[in-house]
Parts: sequence; C-alpha cells; structure tokens
Amino acid sequence: MLPSILARVVLGLALAAGGSSPAATPGPTVSVEATHPFEPLADCTDHDGDGFSECTGDCDDTNPAIHPGAQEICNQVDDNCDGRIDEGSDLDGDGISVCDNCPDVYNPDQRDADADSVGDACDNCPTVPNPNQSDIDFDSIGDLCDNCPTIPNIDQNPCVCEQTCGLSGPTISFDSPEGHGSGVVRWSTGREIDIVGFNVVEIDKKGTRTQLNSALIRCEECVTGVGHAYATIIPKHKSGRGIYVELLRVNGTSQLSGPAVRM
Repeated sequence: MLPSILARVVLGLALAAGGSSPAATPGPTVSVEATHPFEPLADCTDHDGDGFSECTGDCDDTNPAIHPGAQEICNQVDDNCDGRIDEGSDLDGDGISVCDNCPDVYNPDQRDADADSVGDACDNCPTVPNPNQSDIDFDSIGDLCDNCPTIPNIDQNPCVCEQTCGLSGPTISFDSPEGHGSGVVRWSTGREIDIVGFNVVEIDKKGTRTQLNSALIRCEECVTGVGHAYATIIPKHKSGRGIYVELLRVNGTSQLSGPAVRM
C-alpha cells in the first residue's frame, strides 16, 4: 500500500505543477502489494507460573503441568508440548508405553480383571481392587487379599499367623482296651492346613527314634481344613516317657510335639 500512496502523491504534485496530466504511454500494469503484513506477536507472559510461556513453547499456558520437558503421563494430552500424545519408553517391549498397566512386565493384552488400573500380570491382588498395591509384610501378596497381612507368608498358610494351627497335646493314658501295658495317645489339631498325617514315636535318652505306629496316621480334615481330635493305641511301653507325636506336612517337613503328658 505504501508505494501506491507515494505514487499518488507524486502524481498530485505533478498535476499541481503542470496544470494538466501529461499524455501517458500505455505500458504494463504493475501491481504493488505489501510484502510484510502485520502479524500478532506470541504472548511472552507466563500465565500459569510453570516457567514457560507461548514464546518459549508452552502449548497450554493455563495448566502448569503442561510445558516443554514435562513428564508425559497417560492422559490423552501432550504434556511435554512435543506434538505427540502419551508417548514414552516401552521398558518391557510389549508395544505399550506410558499407558502400560504393568510397565515392567510383558503384558500386551493389558488384562485387568479387578479394574484397578494395575494389570493382572503384576497385580499383587488380581481379583481384589487395590490400586495402591499396599503390601505391609512384603510377601508379594497384597494386604487386601493376604490372609496374614502383617507376617510374610507367600504360600498363604494360615498357620503362620494363627495360634490354633498345628498340634496340641499330646497325652498318654493306660486305659487302653488292649491292656498288657499298651496305652492310648491322644492329641488334637486346631486347623489342618498342608498336613499329610502323623506318627507316634518314642525317643529314648540316647536320642534313638522308634516309630510306634505301623502305618502313617492320616489326617482326617485335610480337605476341610478344620481341626480334629485323634487317639491311637500304642503297644507296650515302660512308663509313657519319651512319647511324641510327629506331624508331617505336604512340603516334606515335620514337627515334633511332646513328650506326651501322662494322664
């Protein structure tokens, strides 16, 4: 527009000086346009106080969590203003980055049965919603589904935190119907968890172990898990001293209880 205005001023001066317009020789028409139209400047004020403004690349200057260099999180928003949404590293190689519900465990199906935003592949309570994954005893079983949340028991054996588990007794009496020096050994269980059965053994002063039952005494409540009272007749014994009940567990370990108290 400026060249056009100048042309009109020059022409006006010429007409004023000469009184008339000189004859003009037709020539090519020249169109003159502004080459630098006005453009509004970027706002350089940091409106959200995050240290960045539009001038320095802030793509949302109303949200202090969004700015160049911000951590990208799973929210369908370009948090770091790099033109991409929810991008990031894929540590476990399952094809999912910041929105991976198990970022350290390969789980491309992202299955989450309890809908707590923690994938089943890494959820310490996969059937109970517990988004905070609290595990006070660090046994990899979440507190909300741990049958003993304050004592480590990764196999979830309730006997770890219940005093009623295991074996109580034993006692021995001489009222056996078989007579001839035989006796009855009695004991009971509070809960039968991971138990196979029992043996009645005699241990002498030298530590020699002698099994007094010919076959393993099978547990009666292995399936139900409740307790049971047991009684078994043993053959001749001198005084009832040195009589123990041996509890055998599924994992191959054993627990010796006694000596039996004479009744």
